[in-house]
Amino acid sequence: MQRLPIFLVCLSCFLPGAVLAQEIINIPLDYNTQRAGGGDYRNFESPSAEECARICAEDERCRAFDYSLNIRRCWLKDSTPAAEPNNNNISGVKPRKAPTRVRRDKGVGMKLEQGVQRTGGGDYMDFESPDAEDCARRCAEDPRCRAFDYSLNIRRCWLKDGSPVPSPNNNNISGVKN
Repeated sequence: MQRLPIFLVCLSCFLPGAVLAQEIINIPLDYNTQRAGGGDYRNFESPSAEECARICAEDERCRAFDYSLNIRRCWLKDSTPAAEPNNNNISGVKPRKAPTRVRRDKGVGMKLEQGVQRTGGGDYMDFESPDAEDCARRCAEDPRCRAFDYSLNIRRCWLKDGSPVPSPNNNNISGVKN
C-alpha cells in the first residue's frame, strides 16, 4: 500500500500536465420512483442504478436519470421531471449545486474550476475560443489577465483583470492565475 503514493508521485514527474485526481459527485437514489415526464436524450443497458447515477454525474448534460430494475436499463435526462411512484424503478436528480472539479493546468500555471463562473465585473476582453485550455493559455500569456470564464455552451472566453467571487454554473469553466 505504501508503494502506490510513491508510484503516483513518480508518475506525475514523467507526465507533465497530467492530472491525478478522483472526483465523486453523489446523486441520491430515489427508490420506487420514476421521472417519466420527458427529457430523455440517451438510454443504455446498465448493471445497476449506481452505475447509471455515476454516468449521469459525469455527463455535463445530464440533470436526472431513471433506472429500470426489470430490464436493467438507464435513461439520462436533460431536465428534472417530477417523481412518480414505480416499484420497479430507481431515479435520481443531480444536486443543483454540483461539486466543483478543480485541477491544476501545469502547462499554463492556472487553477481550472469546472462548474464555476466568476461574475461581477473585471471583464476587459471576450472572444470565441475552441476550449477552456485555449482560454486559459490566452489568459496566462496576457499580463493584465488575472482570471477567466469559459462558457461550454457558446464556446466563448472572457478575460478578467480581477478575480470576482465564484458562483455555481455547470456550463462554465473558470480559471485563476496562481
